[in-house]
Amino acid sequence: MYPVLQRRQAVLQFPPSFFNLGFNEDDELYQSLEQESCVNGFWIAVLSKCFPPPRHFVQPNSEVKDSSAVDLLVTKFGFRSSGQAIYTPIIVFKGEGVDHKKDQKKENLTDHIRTCAADTTRKHNLRKIWCIGAKGRSVCFYYFGTTSVSWTMRPLRVDDDMIVRIGKIDDSQAAQYFDLSEFAKINAAFTYIVNDLA
Repeated sequence: MYPVLQRRQAVLQFPPSFFNLGFNEDDELYQSLEQESCVNGFWIAVLSKCFPPPRHFVQPNSEVKDSSAVDLLVTKFGFRSSGQAIYTPIIVFKGEGVDHKKDQKKENLTDHIRTCAADTTRKHNLRKIWCIGAKGRSVCFYYFGTTSVSWTMRPLRVDDDMIVRIGKIDDSQAAQYFDLSEFAKINAAFTYIVNDLA
């Protein structure tokens, strides 16, 4: 009666860069991501490629608590046995622009992501959720999940050999961010996340 959503193959099919505009044009695009709306628009396009409908939907300004909302929420779409549509959060995303007049700290972005992840997992009774933070042309990935005693948020790390691992809680902040020109590492991170969610 209701459509069966096929499991997709967990391999991303990006070109050599996000949109394959050419080296100079790609760099100009990344440099232009100064306003939060531009950052979020860029990531809506990327996330929709990684998690295409109808199996997934990218929802902007999704409320996770009475007083807070995430910029983007990637949800897995399906149906309950009753036929009712259900959207299950799998990724919380927070994007920020770059204000060159202020000394903005990436740690503030991480704190906001942690709060949104905690609120989302509580609201939807989840045991884990992936997190993405973007600030201008920088991006970071986190795994937020439960252990036997508490919730932890750990960075996703990618080394120069494209080996992906979930890092330690106390990994240095600087090592967790990727510039958008590091396409291969970002692609490896997304492939890891897609495989985990498959």
